[in-house]
Amino acid sequence: MNTGYIPIVLALVFALVLYACGGGGGDGAPLPGGAEHTQELTVDPEGDATITLESGARIHFPSSCFNISTIIVFSDTIVGPEREADTYPAGTPGLVSYLTINNPATEDNQFQRDVTVTFNIRVGDLTDGTEYWVYRYDDLEGKWLRFGTAIATVTSEGTLATATLPTTGIAYYIGSIGLFDGLLAEGGALPGDAAGIVTGVITDAVTEEPVEGVDVMLYLVDGGETLPHDFLNGEADPDNPNNHNLTYTEADGRYEIRFAESDIGPGMVYLLRLAQICGEYEEAETGTFTVSEGVNPDKDFVVTPAE
Repeated sequence: MNTGYIPIVLALVFALVLYACGGGGGDGAPLPGGAEHTQELTVDPEGDATITLESGARIHFPSSCFNISTIIVFSDTIVGPEREADTYPAGTPGLVSYLTINNPATEDNQFQRDVTVTFNIRVGDLTDGTEYWVYRYDDLEGKWLRFGTAIATVTSEGTLATATLPTTGIAYYIGSIGLFDGLLAEGGALPGDAAGIVTGVITDAVTEEPVEGVDVMLYLVDGGETLPHDFLNGEADPDNPNNHNLTYTEADGRYEIRFAESDIGPGMVYLLRLAQICGEYEEAETGTFTVSEGVNPDKDFVVTPAE
């Protein structure tokens, strides 16, 4: 099994919670003003590509983002029920920035990489360095939900904000994404009393598709020994019910590990063991890592199933 490893640092404030719909009624609040533009681009799988609108909003696709040439329709406007205030997350008067990304892929040509976006701020200048949670409109839920751990950071101009979107494994459109007034990343509560959270994605090394049901086990490396290390949302190891150091990847290949305050610091050295039953049981280890303060995008691990 081949496992690609990138050192892991702390991912700030990741909450998998369902928000109550905000008030405002079905008529919706007026969206922030500004010119609206739409642009179309065919993204070649072999090279980088960037769409930039007149407003300054842009989206960047790294090479190998798709398997085949793919048409992207990108607009700094939103239409449909996502404009309505009763679809907004609780605790916000409205959007400060928004855009739509459509037609990116098919079931057989899903996103292979995360993409970066620059939002055009629609409500005047914001403070440099302010961090907003990125939200995505969920058609099934009929409301805006937080888009994974994505955070948009306001640039020095105060009129733009950049974010890396967790698009790896998404098929079909991304749809409407936005930033909401007052819904900032700073000071948010972590779920499960965690002091830090690390997430990652596991994909098949051959097909590059997300792999569901991979065992992800956390171990502490101490004085040459490798010991199972419980984490806050850990499940019991079937072979040892006293060890709660296990989680599994979801359908999109993602997993989440929540760390307590005592788990964080340079003196705590960890590794992950990834295991999958595919004809036969096999296991691989990542490199060692520590958990420290700082913003961290999702880290990618690659697992090759047994033949």
